[in-house]
Amino acid sequence: MDDLDLIFLIIPTGAFFGHHSMPSGICISKNESVNTLYTKIRKRYSYDYGDASFNLRVVDIERREYVYMEPEKKIGDYFNESLVKLREIAIHIL
Repeated sequence: MDDLDLIFLIIPTGAFFGHHSMPSGICISKNESVNTLYTKIRKRYSYDYGDASFNLRVVDIERREYVYMEPEKKIGDYFNESLVKLREIAIHIL
């Protein structure tokens, strides 16, 4: 199966600092582009954040870092099934 269930967290900054943030889930094919994921998240939160721009970063727990997601790459370039299935990882994308 090509679909991944990912958990993301929006961290409000700048003019949006102080807005409430809660983890949210999204299902997307690992064959889709990062840009498609960006568009889906933007549509979901257009009421709250309007046209504010944002970046997507993968949470890499093992390396203890955030990896910037290139818009033209595929979701599958950043996630393999073993990473997504790890239950101790609560957030996949910031």
